[in-house]
Amino acid sequence: MNLFMSGMLVTFCLALMALPCRAAGSDTAPAVRGRNILSNSDFAQDLQFWSRWQHGRTHPEWVIVTNLPGRLGSYNALHIANPKAVLVGVQQSVNVVSNKVYRLAGSARSMCTNDSSRIFGGRIAFYLPPQPERQLVWTSEFNDWWKRDLVFTNHVTGTALVLVHMGYGGVASTGDFTDVRLEMIE
Repeated sequence: MNLFMSGMLVTFCLALMALPCRAAGSDTAPAVRGRNILSNSDFAQDLQFWSRWQHGRTHPEWVIVTNLPGRLGSYNALHIANPKAVLVGVQQSVNVVSNKVYRLAGSARSMCTNDSSRIFGGRIAFYLPPQPERQLVWTSEFNDWWKRDLVFTNHVTGTALVLVHMGYGGVASTGDFTDVRLEMIE
């Protein structure tokens, strides 16, 4: 390959890297980040602002915050064990406004295996009746971070619950969650 061709190849590759792309498992095209209205969404302050949900109340040892090493330094993640195949996790109340656009986002990974034939059952949900629940669901076991996001218009002014939990589908598994966000976009 001559010098001109290799230069064109490098320019092409750099141009591709500059294009926006979807994260693995993303439900929507990349959106401009809005203002995150969740408190302690990275679990840097342990479970402050979060309360245990469902079987997380009766089995607090199943829901802990762990510190993990990363390329850019250490970070925290919510670690949820679910040996009994029940609903277990955390929740946070947050005030939202009708007719505003929100983005629900987060990353999850299985701590058990990388097997697409096995159900994982991790979920982040936005709950504010009477409108339909909005949710991010990780259904298969994947042991690397898998980011998902969902942009939606909220139709009720009030206090919503944001849930982070395992046990969706009634399966036993263990998972980590991080960077859980509810952003107001418009």
